[in-house]
Amino acid sequence: MSDIAKGILGGGWGLLVGWILPTLINVTLFVAVAPALAPVGIGDLLSGASTAAVVAVVSGVLVAGLVLAAVQNFLYRILEGYTLWPSALQRWARQRQLARKRLLTDRLTALRLAEAEARGEDVTVAIAPYRSHRRLAAYTRRGEGSAVVTGLVAEQLRRYPIDDAQIAPTRLGNSIRRLEEYAWSRFGLDSQILWSELGCVADEQARKEESAARTNVDFFVCLLSGHVLLAFVFIASRSSGAITGQEPVIAAVALLVLARVWYSAAVRAVDGWDGAVRSIVNLGRVRLAEHLGLVMPGNLGDERLMWLAVARLVRDPADPRAAVGLDAHRKPAA
Repeated sequence: MSDIAKGILGGGWGLLVGWILPTLINVTLFVAVAPALAPVGIGDLLSGASTAAVVAVVSGVLVAGLVLAAVQNFLYRILEGYTLWPSALQRWARQRQLARKRLLTDRLTALRLAEAEARGEDVTVAIAPYRSHRRLAAYTRRGEGSAVVTGLVAEQLRRYPIDDAQIAPTRLGNSIRRLEEYAWSRFGLDSQILWSELGCVADEQARKEESAARTNVDFFVCLLSGHVLLAFVFIASRSSGAITGQEPVIAAVALLVLARVWYSAAVRAVDGWDGAVRSIVNLGRVRLAEHLGLVMPGNLGDERLMWLAVARLVRDPADPRAAVGLDAHRKPAA
């Protein structure tokens, strides 16, 4: 049934599920918690008793959802730690995330050394520093469930970009950054510049999977953004006396707690998005080279040089290195 609905809605499915649905949830919460500020009560909204008010609310939901979708880049960049973040706070947050990445790396190393020790390998010297570290000692003890712990730590570490210079100030920023740098770190292909081209040559199934995975992240980003906005509205309205009672304060606290939950859910949802982007890059880059009139080199080193030349040509057509780098890989004229 969902596939039928997606087929009917086409490209609007991502807009509906990613932005309009969470907006509807937030508007319903607003009407339920602050009926004095809403044009219709929650009972009338659910029963449809006041047609005009219901139409007004539905129209408001649609407009708000469209507006949020239009400013989604702004919302993402706030949550990623790029926009509205003071420089000092950005630097502190980046250092904190870098320290977290290094701690996860050390934990994974300790777990793998413990596995090697359990197999009978001599890792006494290598594992000693980890056993003496108070935050790593627990990960050097091999026991039941250790394989699961290793998998979970590796999963958390994969949510960071490989290059430490690419570390973002927030968990969501790093989770997204790792998919943005994937093509560059593996093949030298700047997918940020050539994403439209990759999308054009990718299989339809791969594009659908990428769109669906992105929609899941959009849903949580929109939901948590609305929760934070509602929390501030409830607190401000309670402070000004526009609404009374303790319910708005309790609701505001609950919404902020839920926003943290949805943030973590968004970080985890990027895993699916990352997998979809990887498939587009891994399978689409050969087809992209063909469509650009280039011959795919026989080794990875030359392929990286070729994509570097393509990126230079797109960024700066006057750069002579781009022409020299590409000429060696162009298909001969028919």
